[in-house]
Amino acid sequence: MTYLPRIQDAGCLGLFELCLPEYILNFYGNTFNKNLFGIDRDSIRFEWMDYVRNHCHPDDQQRMLSERFELFSGNGGYTSRYRVWNRLEEKWKWQEIFGFVHPRNNSESIIIYGGARDVSDQIKLTESYEQIQEAEKRIQIMLDATPLACTFWDENLNIIDCNQESVRLYQLSSKQEYLAKFDSLFPEYQPNGRASAEYHTTQLRRALETGREVFEWLHVLPSGVQIPAEITLVRVEWLNSYRIVGYARDLREIKAADERNQIMLDATPLACIFLDKDCNYIDCNMEAVRLFGMKTKKEYLASFGRLSPEFQEDGQLSVTTISQQVLKAFNTGREVFEWTHRKADGMLFPAEVILVRVKYREGYVIAGYMRDLTEQKAHLAEIRKTHEELLLARDIAEESARTKSEFLANMSHEIRTPMNAILGMTNLVMHTELTEKQRFYIEKTQLSAKSLLRIINDILDFSKIEAGKLEFEYVEFSLQRVLSDLLDMFIDKLIEKGLFFSVQIEPDAPDALIGDSLRLNQVLLNLLGNSIKFTENGGAVLAIEQLADAGHEEEVMLRFTITDTGIGLTSEQISGLFVPFRQADSSTTRRFGGTGLGLAISRSLVEQMGGRIWCESTPGKGTSFSFTARFRTSGQEVPRCYSRLALLRVLLIGDNTTSLRFFRLQLEILRCRHIEVITFDEGPDKLRAGDMPEADLVFLDWQQPDIHCSGALEMLSLRYGSAMPRVILAISKQFSRDQLSGDISGVSGIVQKPVTLSTLHDTIGNIFYDGVPSKNPYTPVVSTDNKVAVREDIRGSRILLVEDNKINQLLAEELLVMENFTVDIASNGLEAIELLKIESYALVLMDIQMPEMDGLTATGIIRNEMGLTELPVIAMTAHAMSGDREQSLEAGMNDHITKPIDEGLLYAALNRWIRPEQE
Repeated sequence: MTYLPRIQDAGCLGLFELCLPEYILNFYGNTFNKNLFGIDRDSIRFEWMDYVRNHCHPDDQQRMLSERFELFSGNGGYTSRYRVWNRLEEKWKWQEIFGFVHPRNNSESIIIYGGARDVSDQIKLTESYEQIQEAEKRIQIMLDATPLACTFWDENLNIIDCNQESVRLYQLSSKQEYLAKFDSLFPEYQPNGRASAEYHTTQLRRALETGREVFEWLHVLPSGVQIPAEITLVRVEWLNSYRIVGYARDLREIKAADERNQIMLDATPLACIFLDKDCNYIDCNMEAVRLFGMKTKKEYLASFGRLSPEFQEDGQLSVTTISQQVLKAFNTGREVFEWTHRKADGMLFPAEVILVRVKYREGYVIAGYMRDLTEQKAHLAEIRKTHEELLLARDIAEESARTKSEFLANMSHEIRTPMNAILGMTNLVMHTELTEKQRFYIEKTQLSAKSLLRIINDILDFSKIEAGKLEFEYVEFSLQRVLSDLLDMFIDKLIEKGLFFSVQIEPDAPDALIGDSLRLNQVLLNLLGNSIKFTENGGAVLAIEQLADAGHEEEVMLRFTITDTGIGLTSEQISGLFVPFRQADSSTTRRFGGTGLGLAISRSLVEQMGGRIWCESTPGKGTSFSFTARFRTSGQEVPRCYSRLALLRVLLIGDNTTSLRFFRLQLEILRCRHIEVITFDEGPDKLRAGDMPEADLVFLDWQQPDIHCSGALEMLSLRYGSAMPRVILAISKQFSRDQLSGDISGVSGIVQKPVTLSTLHDTIGNIFYDGVPSKNPYTPVVSTDNKVAVREDIRGSRILLVEDNKINQLLAEELLVMENFTVDIASNGLEAIELLKIESYALVLMDIQMPEMDGLTATGIIRNEMGLTELPVIAMTAHAMSGDREQSLEAGMNDHITKPIDEGLLYAALNRWIRPEQE
């Protein structure tokens, strides 16, 4: 036993004993304890659980605790490995233990004896060996996966190994067969004439000397198939010697590709030649041979230097010039120029030459492409001649168009000036006291004048379309507002002819849009006007729906369809509908008027809105006009009232069918879906409680509400009881609320006829939803019906009217004086400038075309020479052609109003531009 400590130290062994049930663990062996635990003592004592928790690796603790049952069971020997912490070296070390159970004298206790040793170095060595083996496996896998055949030779040029691709390429069964048959896998001689064995040995030796050799080689398979290959030999260090690694790349596909490239090159319709930097001719294609009248490529390459004249057309030597161009192509990569060539028979011809620098093997060459320009030059000469003729024709056409435009502009001005007087003066007369017959005559005069004005506007719009100068604006607008304006325009005509009109809007169709609402309104006015014109009985329906595919998520495509019960059209008539100046009835006895421009203009407007227009009709059964238009969606929130109106159940009660029809149409535009109508010939005494449907809102519409209102309310109360709906009373304009007799406490709102869509919207909103949003989508921004009120804070302002026409002076002055403005008059631009030198004005109304000095010139002087940059200047002119407004604004004017003067537009402009502080 005296040798036991030495044996322990020599083997780095330790002994241990574990006493149970005390769970006391003792390790013996100074060297072992120091090496494994970092404790320099012959004996170390641990409490078992403390040893596990504080000295053993956390990943091993659970396993040690579970394995203790096997250790304590006494069923044979026990062996395990785990890591313990060495506090001196500050690292984990692997410990291997082995032991057995020995019972004590007391049968309830045992002692476990065993040995322990440090196996850290052994485990590390094992892991390193495994890593080396794993690396070798990976290397072999990568080598076998290499797509190139790979062969190894030692420094004595003995073949020693290969990869799996070599076996596959040469169609052999194993690496051993490949290595054994390698010397038979090539012919006796290579294509360069050298003996394969001698050439192969020479290349291997050179690779040992230089480190790398690349050359082409011809292999032969056992089947006799030849394989052209590119061989790359690389010298690599191996321990204290060298190895040669040879890579073989199969060139069969590349050779085939080269053949295909040569075929394509020869088939190229451009002559092609290859040159090096020194202008040596390397190769060419067959088109070059054909172009220059040669027989073979060899002949062409030998004589290429003689296929140009001594001098080019610019007087430069051909030899010097081509050398310079080739050098430039090598530097820039590409050069294009014209060149004069000479064919084999001596004929000169112009050519376009393109020199392109391309990679070739270890360097670059120039690929030169030549194209015969003989036909092209002749064609260009013809084109140039034609172009000159077209320019002459264009100048003539532009002069004609300019003459036409000037004529239209002058005609527009000359017609609008007296039209301004006719419409203005008749409007002034309407403000005076007239007899019924006089008022009738004046109204008919105004109607005829407006019809004439519409004809003029159609002609002007058509001229703008022809000139490509019809402009569109893109602003937010309400679809319901457009429909409201449409209804206001035609309601009197519908009532006069006794026709019905209905609007059907698809629920998903948006109301808030971005586009040109005026152009949309123009198309709808034209189509509905035609329907009313050509319909004697029945009426028309306007349907609006959203199409599925608008092309963009922020856009919407709407389809509008107006269907009437009119006289209808034949297929021949439909074919000419959208042709300018063509009408369905062109006979001298035709019943209906018109210029024949309305539908042609509508088609152009629709196309510019991204849609199309078409017609379907049956003679005697009516006509259907449809068009599509694209708009952007504005993203505005839907007003609360508007969004909820679709849910209301509405009952219309009255004794006038036309009036009820008008109310129903307005509610349809507001998208009410549940509408019932009850009409009676003799008033409310015909009401029957059981006949009235459930309702949330009742419209009472009577011609004499002072007589029938209270009785109707009483009948409604008997019918509905506690579920009494809200009631809106529509009264004639000659009545007021104070004149109503009887109890009207059940009335929630009173409206006066004619009721506008805006008033109807707000009244319903106030009754049901505690008011509506401040921005009513149906309230017009600018009215054109002579109902715009002048602001009180600008009345009395001093205005300078610049107008040369005496009648127009009188008309404008009357319109301004009627609203308490103070007016000074100048007959031309010179007089206006003189007045502005001595007087201050809140605003200037400036005509454009005047003698002595026109309005544009006068405005320029006012702005630039007189320095009156803040003075509002508004063009009030008969110039209404495309570009006239822009010309006015460019001259320095603030706004542009066309004649005939519209009171609403004039007063709206004054409200917009006059500032009270300028009074």
